[in-house]
Amino acid sequence: SDVGMYGVSYQSSSGWQPLCGVDSAGVKILAVAVLGTWNYGENVVGGGAYTTSSTLQTFACRAKSIAKCVEMGYKPWAGRSTQLAACVRMLRGDYCGKGKPYTTDGTLVNLYDNVGIQADTAAWVKEAEWSVNGAVCVNTNGQPRFLISATKAPECLKGSAPTIPVTSTCGNTFGASTLIINELQTDTNTWQ
Repeated sequence: SDVGMYGVSYQSSSGWQPLCGVDSAGVKILAVAVLGTWNYGENVVGGGAYTTSSTLQTFACRAKSIAKCVEMGYKPWAGRSTQLAACVRMLRGDYCGKGKPYTTDGTLVNLYDNVGIQADTAAWVKEAEWSVNGAVCVNTNGQPRFLISATKAPECLKGSAPTIPVTSTCGNTFGASTLIINELQTDTNTWQ
């Protein structure tokens, strides 16, 4: 009830356009106003980072990562800015924390957090632990999203010495910097 939805439009040379487009029925897709901004850089240091603000806001289109996370309960105005940032990284599959997504629309995920807003409601295969800076670790007991979507592995997970730990115990407990753990509905074939 505390998440407002807005019909935002912008003026272009061809007239007023809905910021978030229209759905299949031609109805304007609404946006959620979120205090703070995101860095839109991709595959660069700082890419995808969330910066809190009391004066700047982002209009996040419904059914997209930022709005989904706010609607799941990660509201900056309720003190959940860090969980919001981690949730957006997780939904986008931004493992390396550089603004590069490694997921495909429609991929089903189960997520739960360190503050009890979302609870673990499925017995799926653990994928990763997430912080505001991307994945804290990735679990080897299933196939991560970049393999499911046939995308090559992120740089931080490549080779024999990845910069993010890849273990069979990732996701078993909340580590010091872990804000969100996610699971996937996949087979349990190991990937590494």
